Amino acid sequence: MEDDRIAEETNYSRVFARGSAITFVGLILVSVSQFLLRIFLARGLSEAMFGLLFSVFTFFSLLNVFSHLGLNQAITKFVSGYNADNKPEKIRTSIFSSLTTVIGASLLVSSLVIVLSGFLSSYYFESPRAIPLLIILSVWFFFMSFHHFFTSVFQGFKDFSGRTLMRMVRNFTPFLLVIPTIYFFDLTLNRAAVFYLLGPVFSTVGGYWLLRRRRPNAVSIFPFPLSRPMLKEMLAFGVPLILAGFAGTLIGKIDTVLLTGLRSLRDVGFYQAAILAKPMLTFLSTSMAVPLFPIISELWTKEEIDRLREIISRLTKYTLVLSVPVALLFFAFPEEIIRIVYGSRYLAEELVPPESGSRKH
Repeated sequence: MEDDRIAEETNYSRVFARGSAITFVGLILVSVSQFLLRIFLARGLSEAMFGLLFSVFTFFSLLNVFSHLGLNQAITKFVSGYNADNKPEKIRTSIFSSLTTVIGASLLVSSLVIVLSGFLSSYYFESPRAIPLLIILSVWFFFMSFHHFFTSVFQGFKDFSGRTLMRMVRNFTPFLLVIPTIYFFDLTLNRAAVFYLLGPVFSTVGGYWLLRRRRPNAVSIFPFPLSRPMLKEMLAFGVPLILAGFAGTLIGKIDTVLLTGLRSLRDVGFYQAAILAKPMLTFLSTSMAVPLFPIISELWTKEEIDRLREIISRLTKYTLVLSVPVALLFFAFPEEIIRIVYGSRYLAEELVPPESGSRKH
C-alpha cells in the first residue's frame, strides 16, 4: 500500500514537472512573440491607434467570461475526472454538450458587439476607426471561444504539448504576418486586427485536427452526443465562476478601461507601452499553474487534501522566487527599457502638460 502511494506521488510529480517544463518553454516562446509583436505594432502604428487597438482588446477581455459561462474550467475538470475513471463516452458527451453552449454564448456576445459598434465607437472609444475594428475583432472573439475551449480540453487530458502548440500557433500567426507587412507594406489598424483574427482560426483548426489524431474517440462528431443533465452539472460548476472571472478580469484591466473612458487614446498607447513587464511576469506563474489544475481536480476527487496543500504551498514559493528579480529589474530601469524597446517617442509624454491628455472628439 505504501509502495503504491509512493509510486502515485512519483507519477504526479512527473506529470507536474513535465507539464511545467513544456508549458514554461511554450510560454517563453509565446511571451517573446507577444513582446516583439507589441514592439512592431508600437513602431508601425501611431500612439493613438496603438492605444485604440489595445483598448478594444481590453473591452473584449471583459466579455470573455460571458462567452463560455465557466464551461472552459468545467470541461478541464470533467475531462480530467472521466479520463482518470476511464469513461471515454462521458468525455465525449461532456465535450459536445458544453461546446454547443459555448458556441451559442460566444455568437450572441459577438453579434451584440457588432450591432452596438456604432454606439460604442461614438460614446466610449470616441473614434470612428473603432467601428471596423470592433467588427473584425468580434469575429476574432468568436473564434477565440473555440481556441480557449480546445486548450481546456487538452489541459483536461494533461496533454500540455497540444495545449502549448495551440497557443503558439495563435500567437505566432499575427507576429509572422505583421513583420513583412511593416517592411513591405503599410501597417494599418484594420490589417493588424485581421492578422490577430487569423491566429485563433488557424489554432482552432489545428487543435481539432490534433485532438482527432490523439483522442479520436473523444471528439468524433457522429453520432453527435448531447446530455442535458450533464450540461446542467457542468454549468452548476462553471456559472459561479462567472462573477469571480469577471471580477478578476476587471481588476486586472480596470486601468485600461478607465484610461479609455477618461483620457485620450494616445495616453492609452503610452500606458500600454509602459506595462511591457506584465507578460514577462505572468508567464512564470502560468507555466506552473496550467499543469497543476488537472492534478488538483484529480486529487480533490480522491479527497487527498494534504497532498493538495503541499503542492500549492510549493507553487507559491517558486512563483515568488522567480517573479521578484524580474519585477525589480523593470522597477529600477524603466526609462532605459522603454527607450530601448519602443524608442524615444514613447518617453515624450513626460514633456507634455497634463491638460493635453483630455479627450478629443
